[in-house]
Amino acid sequence: MNKNNMSFTKEHTQIAKGIAILFMVYHHLFVIPERLNNGYINLLDINGVNFQSIIANFCKICVCIYIFLSGYGFFLSLKNTNSILQMYKKVVIHALKFMSNYWIIVLIELLVGTIIGKIKINLEIVINAIFGIVDGVAEFWFIQAYIVMLLIAPILVILLSKKQIITKILTILLLVIIYLIVRVLLKYDYIDDSGIFASYFWQIENLPIVATFFMGMLCSKFDIYKKVFNNRAVSNHIVLFSVLCLIFVVIFRMIFCNSPTSMKFDFLLAPVFVFAFTTLVCNNKLSKIMRFFGKHSTNVWLTHTFWCYYYFQNIVLLPKVSLLIFIWLIILSLFTSYIINILYIPLYNRVFSKRRNFSYQGYFAL
Repeated sequence: MNKNNMSFTKEHTQIAKGIAILFMVYHHLFVIPERLNNGYINLLDINGVNFQSIIANFCKICVCIYIFLSGYGFFLSLKNTNSILQMYKKVVIHALKFMSNYWIIVLIELLVGTIIGKIKINLEIVINAIFGIVDGVAEFWFIQAYIVMLLIAPILVILLSKKQIITKILTILLLVIIYLIVRVLLKYDYIDDSGIFASYFWQIENLPIVATFFMGMLCSKFDIYKKVFNNRAVSNHIVLFSVLCLIFVVIFRMIFCNSPTSMKFDFLLAPVFVFAFTTLVCNNKLSKIMRFFGKHSTNVWLTHTFWCYYYFQNIVLLPKVSLLIFIWLIILSLFTSYIINILYIPLYNRVFSKRRNFSYQGYFAL
């Protein structure tokens, strides 16, 4: 990168996705030891303190890393779009790309689950699965949160745009009115609060997610990273500054977000972590590895818990030692990702790519 014009690039995004997916796998493996039936040797259990679980708690920041990157990218994608209809056209296409990848994955998972006797497919299971709800798979909640963020992205872009203040006020009022109406309908059972619509609606109340998505848009609009990169005091000591940022995020989160589900400060911590980590990694050999994992992050996210929790936990635990189990699960998830890409990439080229030039390059080698 040119030090006189440094900015946040797609390379930074892939690096951040790479570390986020590694965090996610580690978090799900070790944040609640009982989910693996304690059938392994914990190398970080020292004097009765489970440091492995503490690290896994910190790794929960992965969720807001993904959401922050989504907000950052969507603002860039939508900011120059002429109308809200054109914005929603882009959003729908992106959602279909994501969901078509997910549908391939969930089809494979349901078929495998049926073959090995873990589930019995019926119409309700299929319909729920189409909308990102798989019975007993708690980790798929993020699919609903992600789709909700896509749906509100154009509205947030309008609020951050140069449009007249009256347009922004009317947009906010309309949103509040719609929200309150749905709330009333749910309260008085006019809408099934256990149905698909409600499962998506409740994601709007997930304040850490919404705040992080909006923070990503703010950083994108004001090009915060470029301003930080190009600040002379920072740029002259960029490595030291980045290391101090990482230390701050780790210590702060371990002190104030010390439960397996806590994300209350991640809307502030995730942007700092993304900046610091990607800055340190971007120009060295580790960047290539992180970008590789970043390209596989969606597939690994949607498949790794089926290996370690639901279908093949005995296989995942074969190495017996926690660190080796983590590496082994990454390998198994990447193997699954390769299979999924063999199916998804031709579909993408046929349906979504005008030039049909989306290739396997970068997915099958470092």
